[in-house]
Amino acid sequence: MKHLHTFESFLNEGTKKDTKYWIGYHDQGDTFAAKEFGIKSKDFKDAFDEAVEDWNNEADGTENQIKGASLKKIEKMAMEFFKIEKWISVNVIQAMIMQES
Repeated sequence: MKHLHTFESFLNEGTKKDTKYWIGYHDQGDTFAAKEFGIKSKDFKDAFDEAVEDWNNEADGTENQIKGASLKKIEKMAMEFFKIEKWISVNVIQAMIMQES
């Protein structure tokens, strides 16, 4: 599972090379929402909270919401990305959530 390896290596190493994987998700999509969620933010908490809230609001039932240990894992990974790149977007965070789900 290439993605799982990338996901785990990113958590363990957090290298600039690994952020390129997630940057690919940053500006994906042609819809208004995809473009809005592709805005680079320097406010980690605001972007993270928006990404999680949007994900959970759109989830099909509470079992598909991100919470608990999974939420903490995503937050740690997103923070590693943020520390390296100095920005984050809702699209990047939601790609991380999607991979964890």
